[in-house]
Amino acid sequence: LFLNNSNGTLDNIDVVGNYGNGIMCHYSQAVTITNCNINGNGSSNLGEGGGIYLVGSDPIISSTLITGNAAQRGGGIQCQTGSDALIVNCVIADNIAYEYASGIGCVAHSKPYVENSIVWNEGLSDVAYGDWGGDNEITFNYSILHNGQSGIETNNFGDINWGTGNLTVDPLFTDAVNGDYTLLAGSPAIDVGNPNAFYNDEDGSRNDMGYTGGNGIVLSATEFEFGYVGVGDSRNKTLTITNTKDSDISVSGASFDDSQFSTSTSFPVTVAAYSAADITLTFTPTATGAQSGTLQLSSPDIPGDATYGEFVLSGNAFDLSDGVVQVPGEVPTIQEAIDASSDGDTVLVAAGTYYENIEIDKEIAVIGADRETTIIDGDSSGSVVYFGSNAGIDTYFSGFTVQNGSGMYDYHIDGYSGGGIFVGEHSAPLLDNLIVQDNTAEKRGAGINKQTGGTLRLANSIIRNNNAGENGGGIQGDGGGLGSFISNVEIYGNYANYMTGGIHLSDAPIIVNSIIRDNRSEEEASAIYAHNMFMSNCVVSQNGSDETSDYCTIKADGNSVIQNSIVWGNNSENFDIEMSNE
Repeated sequence: LFLNNSNGTLDNIDVVGNYGNGIMCHYSQAVTITNCNINGNGSSNLGEGGGIYLVGSDPIISSTLITGNAAQRGGGIQCQTGSDALIVNCVIADNIAYEYASGIGCVAHSKPYVENSIVWNEGLSDVAYGDWGGDNEITFNYSILHNGQSGIETNNFGDINWGTGNLTVDPLFTDAVNGDYTLLAGSPAIDVGNPNAFYNDEDGSRNDMGYTGGNGIVLSATEFEFGYVGVGDSRNKTLTITNTKDSDISVSGASFDDSQFSTSTSFPVTVAAYSAADITLTFTPTATGAQSGTLQLSSPDIPGDATYGEFVLSGNAFDLSDGVVQVPGEVPTIQEAIDASSDGDTVLVAAGTYYENIEIDKEIAVIGADRETTIIDGDSSGSVVYFGSNAGIDTYFSGFTVQNGSGMYDYHIDGYSGGGIFVGEHSAPLLDNLIVQDNTAEKRGAGINKQTGGTLRLANSIIRNNNAGENGGGIQGDGGGLGSFISNVEIYGNYANYMTGGIHLSDAPIIVNSIIRDNRSEEEASAIYAHNMFMSNCVVSQNGSDETSDYCTIKADGNSVIQNSIVWGNNSENFDIEMSNE
């Protein structure tokens, strides 16, 4: 089965004995796979995902048996390119991988969540992360995993979230050799799944791990952490209830034991068969410090005697009346401080090394104490800093070293770009007083990547020692937006495996008072490629080398102007400057 940009439900289907993937979901965000038997698919010649292969997809996989499948990578399930599957009450067993991950493989920013399930495979690691893209994370709650955490090989490409109620003991299948993966009477997987009553088995008892447990209701989470919120402000979280049954269910009401937590959802809520419904939860703190509460969500459709399921709520509150968030004094991480702030606020970050990948999608100032000593390290896992479309001209980012990023997916070029900083569509932050160093990108803009429609404003900074697989080792930018403005920036030691080690911009850039030196590329210009460029009072020197091709030093087309600048001492195969009206 091949699902391409699809939605819907696969229910009670046998997917058996196919030479390729049993099921492939390609950029399909609203797919539910339930009550299915996925067995004996794939082969040693199949690259990824013998049972299920996910690319850019976030399906719910519930009450499903995934056994005896084979592939080079991800014998049972392969999650790729930001695939965040929710896997509930499944058995993933006796699958084979010839390279890595007999059970579940993750690559390129994928973060599956496994609950009430049994993952029990022999041979190579049950779970493993692939060697490109990074930023993977798998979560296990109330599940059995063969060899436990030691059976997960991250290969330094992501993290493990080892949650509550996990076991590593033999699940005692009835007769796995002959394909019977039900549980023996003495199985340790019986009555030890998530205790939330919405997960009760059909007989009203606590959830059994594995594909025979549960009752067809799937919850997006049973614990909600709201993070840091200013006193008097609010933050919302969404509980999604998915109904994989062929009849409607009802959620009749909600009650909280702490008034700081609430819901804006009107009850009763009907969740139709094979559909989902959202319930909005809100944290509005009235006092500083750690806060906690419990939500009781009522339903007449919970199996057994229980009438409600309990959800754990927590958050932290601090005084934000001055509009300034101190990191780590008030909030421990930069991202949590950004999340707590509103347009016009300021995040002040003390000196130190912060291993984070941050996203700024609002008009705030994020200021480090000193760019030499205030370091954001991406740990080779995604773009270090991403600016979203709401980060407009009043967004200010200053005083940091930004290093060790590997880029995020850019749909324009179908690959990973912007290892250090990714300036997204329609954003226009002011980047000031930065060091952007030692970042990589599979595609473009290892130091900084500006997406089509974004605006790059960069001043008083150093861009050095970044390495791109295609164009723009230091800086890459597509057309659109208000263009690029670069002032008093030193760009050196950068490399591109294709075009332009230093700056590659096609958006009529203005480059002034800057130094572009010691950059290399395998094709075209070693220092600068630009369309409709205006460059003034710059030094372009020592670019290119005998070891790389470096067709020229500067390639400028359109109506480009170079004035009051020094272009000297470069090493190119042909000439320093190639200008055309194309």
